[in-house]
Amino acid sequence: MSNKAVLKYQNSTGLEDRELPIKIISMPKEAENINKTSRASKLLKGAKGIAKSTLGIDIAGKDTIKIRRQICEDCDKRKDKRCGACGCYIVHKTRLASESCPNGYWVAEDNEL
Repeated sequence: MSNKAVLKYQNSTGLEDRELPIKIISMPKEAENINKTSRASKLLKGAKGIAKSTLGIDIAGKDTIKIRRQICEDCDKRKDKRCGACGCYIVHKTRLASESCPNGYWVAEDNEL
């Protein structure tokens, strides 16, 4: 493994490669395990949400879904069909009564005023 990284950058004469020194560090085992657990937990929660939405379980009211989707549509965190903050598919997340926006723009239906 090299202790240098090659970076391409644009200068006045065109693209140029520049080698930069880097220091190789390793992640502590505890951090690796937390990261894997967190990722697995998010995937499991997402799969559960998609299943509930598809099966019609825990569905919010039509007006709530419409308002949530409009908020998500206008949100600068949105990335195509997914929420950029949590990674969920907007069509499924907005259908579930028990879900809330990770940015606090809308709350779970049970908690709405």
